[in-house]
Amino acid sequence: MKKYMMAGVILVINASLLFGCSNDQKSESDAPNQVEVENENIEKSDDEADLGGLETDIDTFIEEVTEVNKELESFSIESTIDTTQIFDGEKDHSITTQEQDTIFEPFQFRKYMVTEQQDDSDYDEGELNDEEITIYNVDGINYVNFKGSFGDGKQWVKSENEYTDDDMREVERVNVKKVLENLSDITVEKTLNEEGDFYILSLDIDLDKLAELDKENPQFSQSEDEEAMQKLKDTYEVKQMDYQMKFDKESKYLLELESTRKFSYEMDFNDKTDTMETEEKTVIIYRDHNQVDEIVLPEEVRENAKEPTE
Repeated sequence: MKKYMMAGVILVINASLLFGCSNDQKSESDAPNQVEVENENIEKSDDEADLGGLETDIDTFIEEVTEVNKELESFSIESTIDTTQIFDGEKDHSITTQEQDTIFEPFQFRKYMVTEQQDDSDYDEGELNDEEITIYNVDGINYVNFKGSFGDGKQWVKSENEYTDDDMREVERVNVKKVLENLSDITVEKTLNEEGDFYILSLDIDLDKLAELDKENPQFSQSEDEEAMQKLKDTYEVKQMDYQMKFDKESKYLLELESTRKFSYEMDFNDKTDTMETEEKTVIIYRDHNQVDEIVLPEEVRENAKEPTE
């Protein structure tokens, strides 16, 4: 059932929202103007607030954490996307996890991502739904291994990186301001709160505008059935979008980014018409700030990787 659903498409859309800086390095038109922000939860005086000794307003706080995180020399990420879909009483539950180590000088990274269908799914595709990918970027060369729909996990493929190291650094850096700018058209309000040793920056999202933004994404629907595509657009609705960032109070490092998203749309499948209900919870944990010392490409990968074939 899942291959007929939009999980992959919405994951792409969600990723572009979570990491708004990754696809706009070539075009300034992809970075909309930042909306005027009201903060009713923090008392202000002359547009300033006292947050545990940090005298700032939200915009100044964003500038400060952006500067600190953009200067990172290395970091690691652990992320989880937990997706549940229900159609005609059947549940499909999958979890995508990713680990990533990044070093900026010299630029290199290692990414490992796996998607697995969970045992509580009503529809069982066995390992057909499971996908696994490992990527190394070292010395300007990409080494990729697929296990699932695109490969058997036995062969590594290598290719020269089509982007420069500077381009890749710009993509991979933790640019808080750029992420928020790319969300600005759908952001109603930003709120900054202090919780123990952390600052929590939360966004109030306009659900109708988010739904329209999703529909404008070229990957929103790839169906060749125009009637089905139009039905999807006409019935697509975002019901919930929670979004927040957690920062360490002392270092101002970004520690966690979390979102919960619920959306639905009508579809026809196996002679049935029903509403597809989807819920995704995404948690991205940032750790090992400036502590990733080395990314080692296994020698057997370097020796056995082949050029891609036509």
